[in-house]
Amino acid sequence: MGVSSESISRLASGAPQSKWIEHLTDCKGSDACLEFFGLHGLHADHTGMATETRELVGGEALFELLCRNWLLVNPLDPAYDDYFQGLNSVLDRSHLGTFHQRVGQFLGIKLRLKDERWRWWHDQKFTSDGLSLKEGPYKEIQERFVDDYFCRNPLKNKRVLDFACGNGFYTRKFASMGAKVLGIDTSEELIGIATRIHGELAEFSHVQSIEEEYNLLARLNGEFDAIFMQDVLLLLVNPEDGSASLDITQLLKLLRQSLKNGGSLYLMEPNATFWLASYYGDSGRPYAIVTEYMNRLFNVMPILPVIIDVMSKAGLALIEYEHPRPPQDTKSLKSNEFPSWDFMRFVPL
Repeated sequence: MGVSSESISRLASGAPQSKWIEHLTDCKGSDACLEFFGLHGLHADHTGMATETRELVGGEALFELLCRNWLLVNPLDPAYDDYFQGLNSVLDRSHLGTFHQRVGQFLGIKLRLKDERWRWWHDQKFTSDGLSLKEGPYKEIQERFVDDYFCRNPLKNKRVLDFACGNGFYTRKFASMGAKVLGIDTSEELIGIATRIHGELAEFSHVQSIEEEYNLLARLNGEFDAIFMQDVLLLLVNPEDGSASLDITQLLKLLRQSLKNGGSLYLMEPNATFWLASYYGDSGRPYAIVTEYMNRLFNVMPILPVIIDVMSKAGLALIEYEHPRPPQDTKSLKSNEFPSWDFMRFVPL
């Protein structure tokens, strides 16, 4: 909330509604709750609070805003405790529920109304034309880091594979840096978008099956100076559909074999420890800071020992490990304190 804690603390012991309204007459505030997480990506607001106005208000309007966000609570009103109960159904909008219940509600209703299964991920990350990232962690953390890293480690005249390239955003970026880039993906629709909007700068290939992907990589033996994988390994280790048909060791071995001598494989993946920090809780603590590491519940990202294990089995060694940081003036406390992504560089053993 855009109201100083000092102005609220003056009546911290409680006061009648009329006293609060009088006290807040000369105060101005707005709903800034969403600045903590950001509006896009997996950090998107699933609480429904994003619809609140950001207009500066005072007096009675500010009092109502504070009450609506549960910063002021009537101890005799059972609505507060009731609101923090779990969802009764996927259609329940009267309770907050836990974060994972809200995510399930969001995925189950809003996103599945779209015809294409891939579009929800694309639309929450990219602008409608696919040429830019929306404001948020993907732009402020991921893209800024990639730009800076490959400015320090130039790709000019290098042969690059953008593995699982999606709509080709980073494929285009690497090509604009002077690299010769191939982007591959299993989504025919996304490859179609990539070819349409980035095809003049890079080459794209759609692989329809795992076998076709294996065969393509086998033909590309020793061809690449760099392979880039962004938010991909988590889906290989923990497939969304639970499928066990993918032999990740075989795939990674083929990727390693497609590297030239001295080549590197770059990973940008969610941080296994802190990605879930402050998200998940139970019905009594909906925003509790609950991280998972040894005991995996949500499997957002495999932990570092698992990553090193699958990579080493494929003959790849970790030689660089960084935590991409947001710009210093970012307003997101979480992004400043905890890494959302890890950046790793592997080379053939």
